[in-house]
Amino acid sequence: MAEDRYDVPVAPTGFTENFAGAVLDARWISPGGPATAFTVIGADEGLSLKPAVGSPAGLLGLRTHDEHWEADVVVIEGDVALMVRMDDFHTVVVAAGQDRIDASATIGGLPIALGSAERSAGAVVLRIRTTPPADVSGFRNGPDLLRLGVVGNDVFTELGSIDGRYTATEVAGGFTGRVVGVSPGPRGGTITGFTYRPRTA
Repeated sequence: MAEDRYDVPVAPTGFTENFAGAVLDARWISPGGPATAFTVIGADEGLSLKPAVGSPAGLLGLRTHDEHWEADVVVIEGDVALMVRMDDFHTVVVAAGQDRIDASATIGGLPIALGSAERSAGAVVLRIRTTPPADVSGFRNGPDLLRLGVVGNDVFTELGSIDGRYTATEVAGGFTGRVVGVSPGPRGGTITGFTYRPRTA
């Protein structure tokens, strides 16, 4: 079998979404229910997320396709979280609240605080990125490190990090893979941009 018979180009995975259309792109998924239950697209600016009702809150996300990647969301008002989700019991979150930004994780249903900072006035850019584990040769390492923080003046400020195995099949089980996306907080909020990009390391 000649595996190199055909030259198949690598499909790009990175993109930026400004939610300017009347409908969501087909790349977006919403585990547990329709995205229309908690999102309003086609508003004056960006995508509106309705206030969270009950638990868990809705999630508008996409499956990650790269070994290492980073995702940004621009929050212009309200409470919005950027989340990596394996299932409802295994998540990693950086969330913009009324006056603080909090990084946290849930492992087996147990909430864990990772770090926090004061929220500045105006738009906030939340980021989650993956990097290789500190000791790439160690057999006890997970697949990566998940680093959570905010971006200001093109500078990433990390609020916390956690071993990526806790949102991987190794610990969480399942077979669907990670989803990264946005989720509303108690007041709801508005976002004007979401960027996903692959990283070399």
